[in-house]
Parts: sequence; structure tokens; C-alpha cells
Amino acid sequence: NFDDPTSPTVATEFVGTSVTSDPSPYETFSRLLPENPHVRYFESRHRGYVAVDLTPDRMETRFQVISDRRDPKATVSTLKRFVVEGGKPGAVPLP
Repeated sequence: NFDDPTSPTVATEFVGTSVTSDPSPYETFSRLLPENPHVRYFESRHRGYVAVDLTPDRMETRFQVISDRRDPKATVSTLKRFVVEGGKPGAVPLP
């Protein structure tokens, strides 16, 4: 039940930023987080993409960010990782 934050998690959606677009104002969206308790992780100040490793038993998701979207020689690093295990709804942060 989307309107009940205490209802059980049944699925997980990962949403990443764009690689080259200007970021949305972080402060504007972060102020809206209390009204969206279903959002478990939010970061819009970095540009990047989502990478996924998928097996029949698990999905590991990495939020990859680039050092400078205007630099063709920009580096890539992992900002945050999550895993979703088969049969266990919900994403779990990884170190």
C-alpha cells in the first residue's frame, strides 16, 4: 500500500541520475523526502549511471558516478551499492 509507509515492501525500484545533464536542485528534492518515506536513498549532486549484476539468486546494483561530466577523461567511481536477494523483497545497502 503506497499510502501506508508501514506496509511491507514488495518490490524495489532503482533510479539514477543522467551522465551529462545538469543536476536537479538537491535542496529542493531533499526537502521533499519527509513526504516520501518510501524513498530509501537519494543523491542527485553527482552525475552517473546505475550498473547491475544479475544472477538467478540476486541483483547487485551500483550507483556509478563520474568525476566531471564536462571532462572526456573523467574517472568513474562507485558511490553506493545495494543488493536484492531472491525471495527477500527490499534493497540492502552493501559496504
